Amino acid sequence: MKLSATAAGRRWRKRCYATMAPVLPPLHTLFKTFSAAGDHSFTASITEEWMQGRTTYGGLSAGICFEAASRFINDDRVPLRSAQVTFVGPAGGGAEIDVTLVRASKAMSFVRAELSTGGKVATSALFAFGAARSSSFDELHIHPAPADILSPNQCPDFYVAGMKMRPVFLQNFEARLARGGRPVTASSDCDNWLWVRHLGACDAGHVDGPMTSTTCLLALADMPPPAIMPKFTEVAPVASVSWHVNLLTDTPRSAPGGWWLLRSRAESARQGYSSQDMTLFGGDGQSALVGRQSVAIYA
Repeated sequence: MKLSATAAGRRWRKRCYATMAPVLPPLHTLFKTFSAAGDHSFTASITEEWMQGRTTYGGLSAGICFEAASRFINDDRVPLRSAQVTFVGPAGGGAEIDVTLVRASKAMSFVRAELSTGGKVATSALFAFGAARSSSFDELHIHPAPADILSPNQCPDFYVAGMKMRPVFLQNFEARLARGGRPVTASSDCDNWLWVRHLGACDAGHVDGPMTSTTCLLALADMPPPAIMPKFTEVAPVASVSWHVNLLTDTPRSAPGGWWLLRSRAESARQGYSSQDMTLFGGDGQSALVGRQSVAIYA
């Protein structure tokens, strides 16, 4: 049985209360399988619960690649500033992640991570780590979240009974619809605002476990379906092609309850591809992460 994101949250919390043993959040459980296989390589086991059709949910693939790069760098003084992720093939099951130091300077390091399954590259990512520097600028020119956006508790569940498109991986998240449309409803909306969080998220917005908080953020920020999908009149395949992410702060923090406000807005859809921009807002209403994504659509 496929559960809605929030129904999955209720069931997960019920398990926590009903059992004597602690129930680990899904992301924590997955990263317990993550381990070093050498100086420049890691392995992980991606279970069916994280699949999106025939491949792994893209945000998780990006998060796994980042976790490998972060452990390779092993330096908290140089947080992630930017990432370029390309989804080149299906991933799932046993995964191998190979890491390469592309270049390192006094302030920045560039690290490439490639996730492979069955000996074939599935995800290729380039991460830019950068230490904070003294600067005469401290400005943010992205509009904050609208003041009239309702709180998560006031918004309806994003995925509801009868929804035509609910990939399996969504059971690991909770989502509430603040503005916009739901997938495959022939809506006119392609500018969607969702409150999102991991199952088992702490008040700071990440999941406690062996992975970094930035890994958690990347694994969450790609969670919504493509922004063009509310306009679909029938179910059709979609696939992320590439994802470019910039982190705007090295201390992002969620709204109370571990919720983040995520906006995804389609800019174009033609010739079988859609381009969209994405903004993740923290608890202060300011943008913490921005992204751009290319999506292949078969509608």
